[in-house]
Amino acid sequence: MILGARRTTCALLLATTAVAACGSPRQSDTPRKPRAAPPPASSPAAVAPTPSASASEAAVPEPPRSGSIVDKVAFPEPSITAGRIAIDAKGNRFVTGTFVGTATFGNLDPLVSRGQDVFLLKLDPSNKPLWAKRIGGDENDLALDVAVDDGGEVYLSVGFESPRIDLGTGPLKNAGMHDLLLAKFSTEGTTLWAKRYGDANDQLAMRLHPFPGGGVVATGWFNGAIDFGAGALSSPWLKAFYVTRIDAGGKGKWSKAFGHRIDFAETDSAVDDQGNVVVSGGSDGSPDFVRGGFPAADNDLGPVIVKLDGAGKTLSAHRFGNGADNLTTAIATDRTDGVRIACASHGVTSFDGDARKPQNGYASLVIASFDPSGAPMWKKEVFVSRVASVTAGAIDAEGNYYVSGMFDEDDPARGTRQDGYVVKMTKAGHVDWTLKIAEGTSAWLSGIALDPAGRPVAVGTVSGSPAGNGANTELWVAPIVP
Repeated sequence: MILGARRTTCALLLATTAVAACGSPRQSDTPRKPRAAPPPASSPAAVAPTPSASASEAAVPEPPRSGSIVDKVAFPEPSITAGRIAIDAKGNRFVTGTFVGTATFGNLDPLVSRGQDVFLLKLDPSNKPLWAKRIGGDENDLALDVAVDDGGEVYLSVGFESPRIDLGTGPLKNAGMHDLLLAKFSTEGTTLWAKRYGDANDQLAMRLHPFPGGGVVATGWFNGAIDFGAGALSSPWLKAFYVTRIDAGGKGKWSKAFGHRIDFAETDSAVDDQGNVVVSGGSDGSPDFVRGGFPAADNDLGPVIVKLDGAGKTLSAHRFGNGADNLTTAIATDRTDGVRIACASHGVTSFDGDARKPQNGYASLVIASFDPSGAPMWKKEVFVSRVASVTAGAIDAEGNYYVSGMFDEDDPARGTRQDGYVVKMTKAGHVDWTLKIAEGTSAWLSGIALDPAGRPVAVGTVSGSPAGNGANTELWVAPIVP
């Protein structure tokens, strides 16, 4: 079920912003009363047609509204989970995720797993499958992220517990628990190189962002020690988060570790036009960060932003909250080198000095903007929900910020259900529209990217898929009218 932004759902408790109708001019920021849900629509074609002037004239359907899904492609399988999405300069889409058993994408030869394996799928701009690869060993392996560089070459990160994985360039042996794998592929799917990182401890997070001229910036968390080729990093206590630049040949140029964390926090990164790297994540009261009034020795996660130059020198590091048991973030830069961050947290957020904490165990989605000097410009709490997460964000040429993720809401049949969302936030800090994805027994979005025309394309998974043929889950890729 795809709902336009005219509906204020019971779980999207709008705290500071009313959501304008899809495709309409933005309304005032005064909260409005919930409205009854429209009838379910199976596709954008279900929008009511414009009445014809006469019986002899064919009805002319309205064009899809902003925030509507168009041309969605779905791949139902017994056990498949979507990961991230990346789009090259020609509009080709690279999607990753995990599967168990068999995964079939269009007319391509089926992929057959050995354990829980990773897939990498290339779709053309019309969502036609072009090729698919299986990556994995005998145990449980997890897709982490995918990125495309300026030349159209593809980078894939994997967390693996299989004893060994071979992508055709020689076996990579696991050192213990989960290790990290980073591989580079040609645009046609040929493996160019593959690297393993980690020690006997646990390393299971690696978000990627392309670096101008080739290679990637990678960030995540780790235990123990990890070496990306630029010297070993050590986790000071439990988990630390890292940021590293890896060149197009797979060599680590520099690496840094920050903080110490007692819980989970999802990191992200972006690169501005000056080649500076901006990283979002979470940490407790580590001396790495200017605390901004938060206790030096607290043991709760708070959102952080770190800025480094292209050579890895730390330019600034700030912590903007505390009190979270977990949090997720997404970060992006605009053409003026300003920074936009989205954070979903159960704890305190204070991006502009106005500290807020959701009550009664709820989480809030907060989006904040900073100018190129790092000064706060605005902050908006978009909604609160019992459970909320941010999975990805992307910013277009006009400075609009698209954020995807998951939230939960009341469901008469089950008590609660999980659904996906996309929010479009304007450069000035107004919610332009929201899109809710509610299909099957639960649905969530795991990634979003922009095509060459600036149109957002989301990837997600439906559990309890209605597709039939024994499918329990469904992977889908969906362009959205911006």
